[in-house]
Amino acid sequence: MGLEGVIDRGSRGIDQGFSKHPVGAGPVQYSDPEGMENRRPQTYVEEAPPLVQIQPWEVLSSQGKMADSNGSVGHYEWKVIFRNNTDAELVLAGDVDLVDSDGHIVEEVHVSGLHLPARADQEFTGQKMVMADSSNTITGPRFTAH
Repeated sequence: MGLEGVIDRGSRGIDQGFSKHPVGAGPVQYSDPEGMENRRPQTYVEEAPPLVQIQPWEVLSSQGKMADSNGSVGHYEWKVIFRNNTDAELVLAGDVDLVDSDGHIVEEVHVSGLHLPARADQEFTGQKMVMADSSNTITGPRFTAH
C-alpha cells in the first residue's frame, strides 16, 4: 500500500493550518494558574512610523545669469534640472519664476511640455528678456508646477 493509505484524511493537522486536535474532539480545556480568566484583556496600540511620500519629480538645481544687456533691456538665461522618481515618463507644465533675494517674483516664464524620461534627470533651459533695472535684482529661477 502506498503512502496514500496511511494518511488519515479525517483529521486536519497543524501542517494544514488548523489546530492540533482532530475534528470533533470538542473544546480544548486550559488550566488558569494565574487567574487570567478574570483579567481584562490588554490592548496595545503601536504607532506606525510616518509614511514617507516620494514625490514623482523634484528639482535638483536651478541656476540663472544675465547673458547680455544693452543698458535698457537684457537677456536672463535660466537652467532647471529635474529628476523623475517614477517608472513612467512625466510631462510638466508650470512657471519659471525669476525671483529676487526675498523670493518675490520679478519676472515669470510660462513653460509646458517638459518631458521627463522615467527614472532620469533632465535639464531645461530658456531665456527671458527683462528690463535692465529689474535685471539687477534677479537672484535666480524657481519652478512652480501647475
